[in-house]
Amino acid sequence: MADYWNRRMISRRRLMRGAALGGAGLAGAALIGCGGDDDTTSASSAATQQVVATSVATTSATDSGINMGGTITAGTNSTPNFVRMPFNTAGNNTYMNQNSRIFDRLVEVGKMRGKRQLAADQKAPLYELHDADFSVYPSLAQSWEVTDGGTTVIFKLIDKDVKFHDGKPMTSADVKFSYDLMMAGEHEGVVGSPYNLMSANFTSVETPDDKTVVVRLSKPTGYMYDFFRGANIGDMNTLEQVKEGVLNGTGPFMFGNYDPNVGYELTKNADYWGETGPYVDKIETTIFSDSGAQGLAFEAGDIDLFTGGTLLPEHAEAIADNPDWEHETYGGMGGRVFRLRADLLDKRVRQALMLLIQHDRLQKEYFGKFDSPGRLQFQPSSVAYVPELDKSAYNPTEAAKLIYAAGMGNGDVLKADVLPERLDAPATAQMIQQDLAQMGIRLQINNREYSEMISLQTTGTFEHMLIGFGNWIKQGSPALTVLYADSYDGRMNAPVGDGSVPLRERPGVKDELEWMDMIEAAKDGEVEDWEAWNKKFLDVAWSNGVVRGNGNRFRSPSVQWNGGYDADAWAYLKWASKA
Repeated sequence: MADYWNRRMISRRRLMRGAALGGAGLAGAALIGCGGDDDTTSASSAATQQVVATSVATTSATDSGINMGGTITAGTNSTPNFVRMPFNTAGNNTYMNQNSRIFDRLVEVGKMRGKRQLAADQKAPLYELHDADFSVYPSLAQSWEVTDGGTTVIFKLIDKDVKFHDGKPMTSADVKFSYDLMMAGEHEGVVGSPYNLMSANFTSVETPDDKTVVVRLSKPTGYMYDFFRGANIGDMNTLEQVKEGVLNGTGPFMFGNYDPNVGYELTKNADYWGETGPYVDKIETTIFSDSGAQGLAFEAGDIDLFTGGTLLPEHAEAIADNPDWEHETYGGMGGRVFRLRADLLDKRVRQALMLLIQHDRLQKEYFGKFDSPGRLQFQPSSVAYVPELDKSAYNPTEAAKLIYAAGMGNGDVLKADVLPERLDAPATAQMIQQDLAQMGIRLQINNREYSEMISLQTTGTFEHMLIGFGNWIKQGSPALTVLYADSYDGRMNAPVGDGSVPLRERPGVKDELEWMDMIEAAKDGEVEDWEAWNKKFLDVAWSNGVVRGNGNRFRSPSVQWNGGYDADAWAYLKWASKA
């Protein structure tokens, strides 16, 4: 690929105009690379964390040789959801909210390093994450103390003049306002927020002075730092203006110039409180209607940063095989999960059905080289991940032994509710169907509409197995993964009925109360023997992972990278290391 900056290229103005005329989609992308203006723009990476190097157009540099200033051109395939800003990190806000740091949080969690290597089937550099560090580091809070047996956390805010983008000073009152809003869960932007669920054990927030925040919990909570490192601190005075696109944070970038048919700009916060501010002056983001258009734009060189897990296979292949582009694969936040009714006949039948999942084949044929197959619902970087237990256990012979021992066979019928719009779902069902047929069991496949599947899942009323839905498979804190994995604890695997029957008394669940206790211990952060925990998970067999979807970042040759990773799968920027 020729040097991007030495080519005649279409200007951002024409690219954006074409994107708008084409609904920010393929019609706009078709203009890319047609020649025209001589505009050239320096670039940096808004998706890498901690430290970013950029810009061939500027000459000033830091002591480490990092060029300063310039503009990065980036792409996204979703419009901002202002209703959910700033107190809900909805997926379509991820790039601008997390990666680009409009808002700050009290702490940061973890670091990772990437090891550059050439994969066996790949020509281009692939960064693999290693040496995960899930320690907690200061951000808006410079220090904290945990007392009262883990039920009180006292934060001391950073001893600096931290201001919102409109110049208003940020104090402990803003932290209390933000946390109280998330805890109540009544504001439109917080309904359905992950942080509303995560604050279930939070009882109160107190502010003895402008620099102190005291958070009280009802019991020790293993994922509390995931809340503190992900919950944005917003401005109470401008909350009602958020729907108008007023995003008033304390972060290194300020939001503006938004056009839903074109894109938006993130400009450098000159008064940023951090020791190291952003290395770029501006991030110009074009909104594309789909990942196909975004992939074409990146291949043509008209955007220099492409980040996300949604990538068409043809673009993934083209980008990954081009040595001029850098590529990183990092842990994602979700994946496909195979669910079984908690009260499905005999436990041995559930265990047998889990042995009929062909993880490796499904990953290869229906996902991609950037995703990873496995039985556990933990990312490989998680402290709860046990490699030996994660390996695909496809074994129809052993499955047959378990099924026959449970008294099944000879014309018995099992039923699967399947979401056909995800191609891997009917394929999974058909593979299981073929193996069961060899055992004298007929699998009846019921293809369902998405709305039907949602209803079946939330009420636990699917037939025997549910195929095609995913789950939150969180990188980092295993307590957070357990909190969100409703397939673990029977919430979506046992019949809900009218809701009057407590979870522990529902069919199937009441037979596994030891497992329910182990789940609560994991949420409280009390589990150390994760091998035993995962063995029990496989023994209960209410669900198993199939494939974990990973995110990707691609950078053009114009973008330099000089940093590390944090342990957060949202991968928001950490402009300065505060270890």
